[in-house]
Amino acid sequence: MKIRKSQQESIDRIQQQITRLSEIKDSNLLKALLKDIERELEGFLGAKMVSRFKLETVYQENEFSVVATQKSLEKAQKNAVFFLVNLLSEFEINSNKTGFNDDDWLTEEIALCIIRRILNNFYYHIEAMYEANVHGKAFITKEKLDGIKIGNEYDVQRILYSLVKPVFPEARLEVTDDTGYGSIRYDIIIDKYNTVIEVKCSRASMTKKKLTEEVASDAFHYKYANIFFFLYDKHKIIDNKTAFIVAYSKIYNDKKIETVIIQPISL
Repeated sequence: MKIRKSQQESIDRIQQQITRLSEIKDSNLLKALLKDIERELEGFLGAKMVSRFKLETVYQENEFSVVATQKSLEKAQKNAVFFLVNLLSEFEINSNKTGFNDDDWLTEEIALCIIRRILNNFYYHIEAMYEANVHGKAFITKEKLDGIKIGNEYDVQRILYSLVKPVFPEARLEVTDDTGYGSIRYDIIIDKYNTVIEVKCSRASMTKKKLTEEVASDAFHYKYANIFFFLYDKHKIIDNKTAFIVAYSKIYNDKKIETVIIQPISL
């Protein structure tokens, strides 16, 4: 995390904003304060930090319901406080570090390359972990591993999350967001890099039309700038992988959408 002002100056100002956020009651004043915080964050931490803050503090103004608008604002207010408190923790961690800092080289572009590599090579993990022969002295035997089967998207999600988490410790699983008119559940999100990974697993009863409708709907509603669709096509309902990937890998409304399909594997 590169700081444009002195670290102590930044810490003092963030603490002041946390106090203001905790005390403010008026909706219009809260909206103005959120904008003020955005400007300050950009001033001493840059546009990337502002993007992270905006994602956490988005709110919906409902022209038909003052109550709904107020609830959405209250959630944004709580998220803003939580965000700034975590930011203070990052300052503390960075102040205790010496030498190499991951943030100096792990840009968003590099992070996306790493995520892309994890998704595209998912099957190598399955082969190495579950299908390869094990050492004769191993406690985890091949017989035990053979009993593990992928049954639905929750199984895929669990395996994928275990691969993403060590590389991106800030990754979160199954995060629900209130949009003001409903809720959205994200499978895996990495806020630091404005990224969401949506996991799909085909079912025997699922049609290709149903799958494409789900992907299109998620692409429209998700607020993240980088959206990965990881499709584990267990039942091979996608008859043309290449065409599907091309159709659902594009830049749409300032969102970069990429699709990866694994089809099929033995689990």
